[in-house]
Amino acid sequence: MWQTLRDAAVENDIDPDTADRILHAPDLPGLPRRWRVRLTVPLTIEVTATSRDDAVEAAEDSIDAALSGASHDTYLDWDHTSRDDATPGDIDTTTDAPADLR
Repeated sequence: MWQTLRDAAVENDIDPDTADRILHAPDLPGLPRRWRVRLTVPLTIEVTATSRDDAVEAAEDSIDAALSGASHDTYLDWDHTSRDDATPGDIDTTTDAPADLR
């Protein structure tokens, strides 16, 4: 049943949310989906600058360096994040069926 509903959702023969509701009725796992998640993470970054604009630019540069893996003095405070949005997308066809369904 799981594979059939997954295939139908991939082929757009059934809405993925509907397929998930059907799968959850007999306690089967839902379909793996690709998600685009947006988080708001408050950051406090100390920089040295001669003006507000220069300070903001230096902070943005520090964030860019942090995200690209370069060395930095930035602390990400995950305890105070806001979960703003998570929008489901297409079925992730690169995943296998759950182990207990194979």
